[in-house]
Amino acid sequence: MKFGSHKAINGSLSVFLGFDIAGIVITVLGGVLPDILDRIIAGRNEWLFSRIHRKISHWWLLWGAILYLCHISFFPVIFQINTSEILWYLSFGSLLHIACDSLTMSGIPFLNPFKQSIGFRLFYTGSGAEYALVRDRSVILYQQWRLVVTKE
Repeated sequence: MKFGSHKAINGSLSVFLGFDIAGIVITVLGGVLPDILDRIIAGRNEWLFSRIHRKISHWWLLWGAILYLCHISFFPVIFQINTSEILWYLSFGSLLHIACDSLTMSGIPFLNPFKQSIGFRLFYTGSGAEYALVRDRSVILYQQWRLVVTKE
């Protein structure tokens, strides 16, 4: 999926789930983190980026392990900042990113972090189908959120 699609899905789901503003922002950042990590590793080398993209940075097991470690408060509190909470939101956002990428033709790594081997393969990245899915999911989540908020 495209950068904007990840931000829209993560943002709308975060609002729907009732995250506070910091949680929403960090989850949206986590939603683009796997691609940012690939860009940092590759630098400006497009050939290298094409070789490493959607490999270990898109491995669900890595982000799931970090999420679990956050759940058990493995990470320290530094200057009264709960790093486990921050890393939880980043990991959650990254897992949403990976779930969305699993819908594309390229797929994601499953058991081997260096091979894209699984996916639903419903559409191509950047296609009209991707944007329609993002639009529809965001609208549905917004409508559900409005129902919950107006009942309170």
